[in-house]
Amino acid sequence: MPKLNYNLDDIPDSIIIPNGRYRGILRSVTKGDSSTGNPMFTWVWRIKGGDQNRQEVRSWTTLLRTNLTQLKEHLIALGVKGKIRGSTDDFIGGAVCLVMGTRQGVNRMGEKSTFSTVLGVLPISKLKKGKVSSTSAKKRRRPVDDDDEDEDDGLFGEDEDEEDEDDDEDDDDEDEDDDDEEEDEPKPSRRQRLKEQAAKQRKEKARRAKRRRDEEEDDEDEDDEDDEDDDEDED
Repeated sequence: MPKLNYNLDDIPDSIIIPNGRYRGILRSVTKGDSSTGNPMFTWVWRIKGGDQNRQEVRSWTTLLRTNLTQLKEHLIALGVKGKIRGSTDDFIGGAVCLVMGTRQGVNRMGEKSTFSTVLGVLPISKLKKGKVSSTSAKKRRRPVDDDDEDEDDGLFGEDEDEEDEDDDEDDDDEDEDDDDEEEDEPKPSRRQRLKEQAAKQRKEKARRAKRRRDEEEDDEDEDDEDDEDDDEDED
């Protein structure tokens, strides 16, 4: 029997992602209906890199022919030009620039709360032109979502991934080609750290050897002076 060991007071109602631009990888696209009964797509993105690495967010696009602006924005961000005919599965693993913000809403318990929202989905080339948030991420927990998941809302909830480890391997394969476009801040490799450590050790060793030589020379000078004093006493 599964066991529970949680303090609900320590679990936030929602996860807040600092405002900024993030690298997002498309995980899935599903078709459904909004709370008003209109057809829509639900896009699930996973943030890659930085403090918010692996955090999942959602965006919604209405499929009403009178309001396809958001759908167009998403498709352009994924590299579509002109006419398109095919499946959304063709875009799984695609990289985009997610513009994140916050808004006020009401959670499922009827309480006012702050939610993170996807303000825009841009081509990945736009990522370098925006400031990526570097605020440390809090421990991720399952948030309480807003009930109004209308096609125009940007609220999101994080679902626990039952096959999280397998997804990690898939992400690495899917995102391999995207790594050249945007790189995290360079960090010294293990080899570089070992070389620096060895250089410091050699420097310290040389300093100690020099100090020993100086001490030996001082001892020899003292011995010479003692020998001279002994000769004078004999005379």
